[in-house]
Amino acid sequence: MSDNINNDETVDEPMERCHISDCLYPVSEMRLEYRTEQERWSSVRFIAWRASTPADVPDSDCMYTDCRNNRVYVWDEIGTTFCEDCGDLRDEEETDDLGGCVVCNSCRDSSWSYCESHDTWYHCDNYCYSCDEDEDEYGSSLIHDYGFRPAPIFYLTNTINRLEPRNTSVTGFELEMECEFGDIDDCAQLATDLFPQTYLKHDGSLDRGFEMVSHPMTLDYINGAFDFEALRQLADAGMRSARTRTCGLHVHLNKGFFRSAPTTAYRFMQMFYRNAEMWRALAGRSNSSYAQWDLGEENNMLGYTRSMADSLRTGNYNYFNRDRYVAVNLQPSHTIELRFFKGTLRPLTMQARLQAVHAVAEFAMSTKYKVNIKESASWEQFRNFTTDNAKKFGAFNTYASEKGV
Repeated sequence: MSDNINNDETVDEPMERCHISDCLYPVSEMRLEYRTEQERWSSVRFIAWRASTPADVPDSDCMYTDCRNNRVYVWDEIGTTFCEDCGDLRDEEETDDLGGCVVCNSCRDSSWSYCESHDTWYHCDNYCYSCDEDEDEYGSSLIHDYGFRPAPIFYLTNTINRLEPRNTSVTGFELEMECEFGDIDDCAQLATDLFPQTYLKHDGSLDRGFEMVSHPMTLDYINGAFDFEALRQLADAGMRSARTRTCGLHVHLNKGFFRSAPTTAYRFMQMFYRNAEMWRALAGRSNSSYAQWDLGEENNMLGYTRSMADSLRTGNYNYFNRDRYVAVNLQPSHTIELRFFKGTLRPLTMQARLQAVHAVAEFAMSTKYKVNIKESASWEQFRNFTTDNAKKFGAFNTYASEKGV
């Protein structure tokens, strides 16, 4: 019998307990799964032994034998478990039980989503079945429940990816719209067909509409691949956004963009709060109870930045704002949310606002070693930056000129 043990070998049935009658010596260490009728699959470490001298007999009461290969295994529990998603062995403290499925934290963050409405987790390859059962209540199956949150897909320049790109800003949006005339189910189908980078959700603040939510996109993708002109077709079909009392546009930027220089997030945030009048003009509305320009938030930016730096370093994301209904919301785990824009179906305006968020992020990063903190909030210097980079921020420059800022 070979002394080599296949590390991929598994045991389908509980192995018989045996008493050590011979002297044993260790052959090698292997990892197997052991199951009892009373317990779900648990993962343990097994060590194989063979006959040797009495001095090498292990001091263990937990001995099992596998009659198929005449090997004896000692169960040495080390507090580990297998991720049922990727199959890797993980420390138990690095795993979660998501409704009966044990997965590691990495798989949870990249491949699982949480439905707030039904307090359940589901894999990104599936969907929340409770939301599916609600279809008759909500109407079109294309318009998901508010808690629907699939794992993000990152739209890069020429490819898509499940992993967030490093050192690259990506933005996603939530665009609310109402159905003024026509059939809302037809409009939902049209939106789904026109914008494969998005999905639709119900929103309690809307009367007869839906929220179109995009997956994260790079600036190159926004400028070269996203079809903003197709928004006109939604308007022609009866959807409205700007000319409503209910609709807003929220833009999310990945916090991971600031991982290499966390304090740059302070420069990013202060560009909005210290130029609030400019952004109100660009937003299309002066204020909203859902996106307040709170002076207290401006005073807390430095503290928020310290907390964000700690979160980016440790991966333990914290909540920062006292509530989420502020202009710059830091409560989302992985993004900074800009909540102050009014909704729009105008292609230029939509593209300009997404470009604007990327522009502020890039400007903040570009000034970290060249411009002091106070000057990094200069609107004049920011506009010089977007003008000098007109190829990337052309829509924003045109829109800002229209608004006189």
